[in-house]
Amino acid sequence: MNSYNRTAHHRCALILAGGHSQRMGVDKARLSFQGTSLLERAVAFWRCCDMEQIYVSLAPGSDLPLPSDVTPIYDVIPDRGPLGGLYSAFRTTDAPLLWISGVDMPFLSKDAVLPEPQRDAVVYRMDGNPQPLFGVYRRSILPQVEHMLQQGDCRMTGLLQQVDTEWVDAPNSFAPVFLNWNAPEDMLRSLAGSPPMISVAGWSGTGKTTFLEQLIPALKQRGLRVAVVKHSHHPAQPERPDKDTARLRRSGADAVLFWNGLFQPKAIRTQLPDTDLILVEGFKSEPIPKLALHRMGTPVYSPEDTTVIAHITDKPLVTSRPQLGWNQSDLCAEQLCCLFQLKKQCKA
Repeated sequence: MNSYNRTAHHRCALILAGGHSQRMGVDKARLSFQGTSLLERAVAFWRCCDMEQIYVSLAPGSDLPLPSDVTPIYDVIPDRGPLGGLYSAFRTTDAPLLWISGVDMPFLSKDAVLPEPQRDAVVYRMDGNPQPLFGVYRRSILPQVEHMLQQGDCRMTGLLQQVDTEWVDAPNSFAPVFLNWNAPEDMLRSLAGSPPMISVAGWSGTGKTTFLEQLIPALKQRGLRVAVVKHSHHPAQPERPDKDTARLRRSGADAVLFWNGLFQPKAIRTQLPDTDLILVEGFKSEPIPKLALHRMGTPVYSPEDTTVIAHITDKPLVTSRPQLGWNQSDLCAEQLCCLFQLKKQCKA
């Protein structure tokens, strides 16, 4: 068994990062979001919560680099999921309490951090559903966890049913806290919001409006209500037939909003009610899903950016992200409908 520093700390956080990330396709801990990895984001969050010690639960043999003030906890029993990570942390440290979170939970909020439990554990319920991966657990659960693992039972919800658990009903505003990204589709859907908002991104002169003139009719054929946000740093001008906004209306957009302020998704959605999908021309640096447009001779926009749904290009790119040609607007519309579940007859 690995040897750890057994100095007892009262406030300890455990980041669960021992999974295999099979559905995501890449190690979720290393996944980049807003310029940092999900692991770095989780560590920064718990630092802000004044934890005395931060642990990271890892699979045996993991080479995930950790900050110097973070301690790895390698699973004592491999492949037992979050329950195995919790067990290993209590087995190999003297922590009396563990505040836990999954490494794939990017929207943690300090306001949602639960206080020390009076019982064995304190955990949220959201709409009646337990949220065991963002709670606080006492060392007193260790015998029950060990018994469950011996029986082959790795359910965190099963543990909560067998120990003395305090339940806290979460307000609706905490819903993003419990979002976790198991697959690329989970990440893109959560970033897109409701109704989905995606960016059509590309360098100036790439042909964003031309692409939208092809994509919008393909979406309209599927019965969708489509709005377009035209981003500009200049004040709005009277609409002329040759202007981009007029071209977008003629292509079938149900609404075209000219936006020259900061990116404010909530404010934009307020002005676009009764919409199934919002296409934003621009805002390529914002953390929303995007279609990245490329033309021969233009720079390649972030080829491995995980927020890219697909690269729309007239030349093959060196990237693991999906690629579509400029003449494949119908296929692009089909992929958007499937990804954001915008039509019942969608084929997965």
